[in-house]
Amino acid sequence: MSIIHNALSGALAAQAALSAASQNIANAMTPGYTRQGVVLGSVQPLQGRLSPGSGVAVSALQRFSDGYKSLQLWSAASELGQRSVAQTYFTQLEHVLGDDQSGINSGLDAFFAALNAASVEPTS
Repeated sequence: MSIIHNALSGALAAQAALSAASQNIANAMTPGYTRQGVVLGSVQPLQGRLSPGSGVAVSALQRFSDGYKSLQLWSAASELGQRSVAQTYFTQLEHVLGDDQSGINSGLDAFFAALNAASVEPTS
């Protein structure tokens, strides 16, 4: 019975590995997809230490990704969000300061014109 159990656990583990491989092939061209793999581990024998073992089991399903790329993507997305929020405030500021009628340019021009007039004729 132990040999049949070992063979069954091996077949099930191989099926899980083939399933992960087929997912990787199916999503090879999908943007943002990272490949997956199956981590296999041995099943501890139920009998003494001299037992050949009790087969294999899937320990985990592991996703293989590049940590550097993920960090760069998160950093770029964060910076984009920050810049997008700042852009709205800069646009409002540009509307306030860039208007010829009520902007700061006309006020500064009038101020310097008055200073110039005062320097030419100090009694005015």
